[in-house]
Amino acid sequence: LSRTGTLNSTKPNLTAVLCPAALTGAGLLLALVPSAGCNQALVSMLLVLAMGVYGLAAGGATPALVDMAPAHAGILYGIAGTVSNASGFLAPLIVGMLTSPAPSLGNWATVFYLTCGIYLLGALAFLAFGSAEVQPWAQPAPQHGTVASHIEHQADNAHRFDLTTSFAESFHMF
Repeated sequence: LSRTGTLNSTKPNLTAVLCPAALTGAGLLLALVPSAGCNQALVSMLLVLAMGVYGLAAGGATPALVDMAPAHAGILYGIAGTVSNASGFLAPLIVGMLTSPAPSLGNWATVFYLTCGIYLLGALAFLAFGSAEVQPWAQPAPQHGTVASHIEHQADNAHRFDLTTSFAESFHMF
């Protein structure tokens, strides 16, 4: 896709397309599961397709963390992993509450519609707040004592140069 220019071939555009497309596609496929009723083959096919489509999110949200803040990627992955893994213990509790005391197709339909809603909410959140650009808060601070900071210092003091000063005095900043 990048070579052919199909999706405008820039990384931010690919990220902006992949994550919401994955979440929306997977959510809609999960919303179809209740209509399959007790047809195990159809339910299995919809679940496999939903998770396959959801795999596209790996090309969107995952690299976006590195792109947003390269110097803080480890911290961002830690926070994102902690938040996303919370669903690992919350989902069974919520499903248990929604399907007990007697699991039924109606109860399970609620579970799948709720999951679809969460996926669609995630897609909207990524569209609203997601980015593959380095964020202003992630810009490295200028460091004193480096060549770049010395050049900036010289540029800031360039207007102070006085022709009446001696050659030696003009290099006092070294």
